Amino acid sequence: MSREGARLWDKGGHLDPTVERFTVGEDRRHDRKLLKADAIASLAHADMLGAIGILATGELAALRDALQEALAEIDAGRFRIGDDEEDGHSALERFLTRRVGDAGKKIHTGRSRNDQVIAALRLYTREWLLDFRAAVADLASALLDFAGAHARTPMAGRTHMQPAMPSTVGLWAAAFAEALIDDADLIACAYRRNDRNPLGAAAGYGAPLPVDRAMVAAALGFAGVQNNVLYVNTSRGALEAQVVEAAGRVCGTLARLAQDLLLFTLPEIGYFRLPEELTTGSSIMPQKRNPDLLELVRAKAAFVDGQAAIIRSITHHLPSGYHRDLQQTKGPFLTALEEAAGSVMVMRLAVPRLAVDAGRLRDGCTPELMATDRAYELVAQGMPFRDAYRQVGAELREAGRGGRLHGQAALAAALAKDYPGAPGNLALDGARRELRELRDAVESDRSAVTGALVRLAGPAAARLTDTGPAASGPGVPDGR
Repeated sequence: MSREGARLWDKGGHLDPTVERFTVGEDRRHDRKLLKADAIASLAHADMLGAIGILATGELAALRDALQEALAEIDAGRFRIGDDEEDGHSALERFLTRRVGDAGKKIHTGRSRNDQVIAALRLYTREWLLDFRAAVADLASALLDFAGAHARTPMAGRTHMQPAMPSTVGLWAAAFAEALIDDADLIACAYRRNDRNPLGAAAGYGAPLPVDRAMVAAALGFAGVQNNVLYVNTSRGALEAQVVEAAGRVCGTLARLAQDLLLFTLPEIGYFRLPEELTTGSSIMPQKRNPDLLELVRAKAAFVDGQAAIIRSITHHLPSGYHRDLQQTKGPFLTALEEAAGSVMVMRLAVPRLAVDAGRLRDGCTPELMATDRAYELVAQGMPFRDAYRQVGAELREAGRGGRLHGQAALAAALAKDYPGAPGNLALDGARRELRELRDAVESDRSAVTGALVRLAGPAAARLTDTGPAASGPGVPDGR
């Protein structure tokens, strides 16, 4: 390995190639997603080094030009992490040193790879959380629209999966919308914890320089500085776990929605139907239209929860400070984000395209659904509820089960419960107001973040999570 391509920590010794392969692991692959965020964080760090006198004016200008070149290369998919480089941070510093010489060698002054990777992860995660909150809001809005359109479509309410009481499709759909709105609070909490500048913590004990952490925080659009430099390093993994747990809560809500739809789209039930373009087929059975997307949403909820468990398991028993164990949290974290976002995206496609079979829904409203309403009729006549309960039970035993409740009767019974939140009064305006507040908060956060990053690095910094495919190794395309 040439001196120019040496590891950031290289002091002239020899590392066994087997140990090198083992310790590098999948870092090069994961760091492709973080390269742009790393370059932008380096711009803010370079400006701070210039402000405290570490970089001369000319050196800072040269570094800024080189970092802008790196951003363009990353966006074009041409920036490569070589096989002789441990990670994206090594590749970026090597790129800068090749372009601007000694100024490139100064970029790491006052920072460690510890706070460097945390900064890149936080910038990437912040944008992902903004996108995810917005996508969750869109899905909740689609469910509210569906609920409004079917507020007067009767549906058997169920407990223990058995017919229970008269309800509506609107009540069913609005329940999931409100669940997602609540889940968005967890995402917002994770966002607030993530939105703090870690740079300046170095290896967890600061650096003997007049580091201006607040300047870097403002340049990167962070809401503030994460104060304790040791806690910066200790929070790695713990914060990622919280982000994945919040995403996992959304996925858990979607898994229950998917499970309901898997049942309600069964031909034997037939309440809803997925359009052909959202179903797949069988390689052997020509008639099949499989709801694979629903099954995968259900499975991916467990997968995302599993990634959170992996991250927690890695971090739970670590002493304070940095440990190489934390490298193993990066893969589960980035994978979980990708899977969670995909689940929201496909459910956003599915909900507005659900076909509703009002006839089958009416057929599912059987007479026993009225048992509780009948008991309350007796209560209204002065009978104690427990006596009414037993009398109606006896009547049902004598009459036997079966038959079909007239659709209008089932709907009337459902709509008669007309206090806010009940089938006859979904009170969707309250949920829509919460959605507007959620969207306003996302757009306010996005505007502040994007404005800061564009001022720092230009239009290329407006997006961090959808860059071109950065390759690893000379001549090796992404996705080999």
